[in-house]
Amino acid sequence: MIIKVQYLSQKKYVKIGEACFEMFIAEAGEKFSIQQDKTLTVTDDGGIEIDADVFPELMNKDVCLVIHSDSKELSAKTSSSHMDTLAMLSREDSEGDALSKRACMENEGLQGAPARDLIKGILLEKPGGVAILKEYEETGSICDSSRRQMVNMLAAHMTETEGRIPQRLTKEKYAHGIISLFPALKDPLSKKGYEHFYDAQSGSGFLAWRLKTIQRKTKLHPLSSSSSSSAVVTGGGPTLIRSINNKHQLEDEQCKQAIS
Repeated sequence: MIIKVQYLSQKKYVKIGEACFEMFIAEAGEKFSIQQDKTLTVTDDGGIEIDADVFPELMNKDVCLVIHSDSKELSAKTSSSHMDTLAMLSREDSEGDALSKRACMENEGLQGAPARDLIKGILLEKPGGVAILKEYEETGSICDSSRRQMVNMLAAHMTETEGRIPQRLTKEKYAHGIISLFPALKDPLSKKGYEHFYDAQSGSGFLAWRLKTIQRKTKLHPLSSSSSSSAVVTGGGPTLIRSINNKHQLEDEQCKQAIS
């Protein structure tokens, strides 16, 4: 049984096994880390106090229960009207959502700045990178061929700096840097916005696919064709190709005499 509960400015869901008032008080106190020596009272979101006898009936209704830890707080809540309470809660939720969203955007911006500068620096160094930056500046986007060229550049740079198998964090940093430098390439339907360039969970994306192609082409084999041909030409042993001359082949009695 899930109940919506508010204590001070916090809202949480409290789960209880049955519609028991004492069990609810205990679970709510533990959920909000309220000291056990405090006496808790419960009201609905309109300020009406709830007792143990009516508690089971309210479980069938969609109501948010408010926890109070002292009588002064309860009296202050009870004296306010239902509309004032709803307005206050709505305002707190809106302000909390706005602050949370702003903090998330600021954090994302701080993390994206180094990655953006990294991608821009690579494109400025690679042949054709300046043309991609100029194309985005003029059109607000880049075509598929330019996007493939950019992915090839970045994948090559990763392998140059970290080898054939770059770290997962490196691939995520490059993908994040791409959408930070080119916001129009961000996927609004994905969680982070850059999963189509690299998705750490599935190991897919444009960067991942290009890296797999590079790894496949540069895979080291235990015995390559060049090494085997070299052994045939310069070495001996069973792999050496020998010429056979049938003119001096012994037959019958001559062969037996030679063996004896």
